[in-house]
Amino acid sequence: MAGAVVTALLLALGPQLYDGDEIKDTVRDAVRNDSEIRHTVQFMDEGFSLVLPAGFVMSESRRRMLAAVRFDGTEPVEEQLAEVLGPARAARPVVLNLRLTLEGRRNQPIFVDRISLVDIERTAPYSGTLISIPPQGPGSTVRMMFNLDEHRPQARVAEQVDENDDEAVRRFAVKTDRHKPGALFFSHNTLTVKSAEEDALFLQAVATESAVSFRIRIDYRIGDRKGELVVDDAGEPFRVTPMNCVTRSRWGPDGAVLAWGTASYENAWELSGGFSGLFLEERSDPRRLEAGSSGC
Repeated sequence: MAGAVVTALLLALGPQLYDGDEIKDTVRDAVRNDSEIRHTVQFMDEGFSLVLPAGFVMSESRRRMLAAVRFDGTEPVEEQLAEVLGPARAARPVVLNLRLTLEGRRNQPIFVDRISLVDIERTAPYSGTLISIPPQGPGSTVRMMFNLDEHRPQARVAEQVDENDDEAVRRFAVKTDRHKPGALFFSHNTLTVKSAEEDALFLQAVATESAVSFRIRIDYRIGDRKGELVVDDAGEPFRVTPMNCVTRSRWGPDGAVLAWGTASYENAWELSGGFSGLFLEERSDPRRLEAGSSGC
């Protein structure tokens, strides 16, 4: 059956046979249903901090399970937390770092024209349970940034923050490993995904005003035909929330921090311990936590 389909296509497309890659893709589409782009998504935060919305029930059994989370490498921390939190819709605090890998599945090159955010929803900052597991090392190199505080966030080039730009230092530097969103990404860059080759793109999304959930849409071209791919977190949207601030940081005229702001939560857990081992410890003062460089 497949051979008959291929023969019919070759006879019908005779004059176009000079374009070998296009013909191969046409035949491929007719013979089997195959995705044009494969993708994988990986969270790239060195830490694993999460914030849950208000009303999340922190039962005694959950408290015991959180206290028993291990950091010895025998089981991934994210899997342990997923077991504790169940279907709770947690968000990353302030900054979300993703590694988006695209692999072409056509003989022709695939040109990515646009990467945008869709299904955007905004709510008040999450104020339920904070689980703070900060980064233990430097983050990944960021190529593309989305400022979620924009009404319509657009893909922007990640630029290094100028130490003399006080506003950029306050808004972004202390939260994003010294990056800020710059010019529109696709005004200066082109992404081409070739057959059987992977292209990894590091994206960062930053929220300092409201909690934001979204999916990522990729618009692309193969020849003169257009397509789109929507990427999410295993069927759920990606979520980012600012700290639930009750006071703001104060800065001196020379740009130095006079006092860090504070945040408030129903429950808060933080990484504790030392050389003898790391563990999660519940804070006794979740209603007034010093936010440090995290965003207040």
